[in-house]
Amino acid sequence: MQHVMPSVLAVVPARGGSKRLPGKNILPLFGRPLLAYSVMAARSSAYVTRTIVTSDSPEILAIATEWGAETVQRTPEQASDDASTIDTVKHALMATEERHREQYDYCLILQPCSPLRRVADIDKAIIKSHGSDGCLTVDT
Repeated sequence: MQHVMPSVLAVVPARGGSKRLPGKNILPLFGRPLLAYSVMAARSSAYVTRTIVTSDSPEILAIATEWGAETVQRTPEQASDDASTIDTVKHALMATEERHREQYDYCLILQPCSPLRRVADIDKAIIKSHGSDGCLTVDT
């Protein structure tokens, strides 16, 4: 019996309207925009099928494309201060499934403000969460 790899969508939610640190998701960190670290990690994973950046900012979407991510334009409601990450990710998931006419077994959320995650940790989380309803990682 052949083992089928699950399909995994990585979503990087990168809103343009940060109030405390304007433009934080694209500010340079060691020569790269902050969101590039999440995109690179997702694209380097052995298990991620597709990498999406969702944003309300055309500049963020353009930079995401430069770093190899696909993009989904957020609605104005999803770009507000009160918008939930889960609603934004659901929108990106549904838009991507519709665009590519495919469904994903797992959806991975990679916040751009956590640039130090390792690809090995992403892969391990995907492997260990297989069959689970979800998995959450935290820094200790």
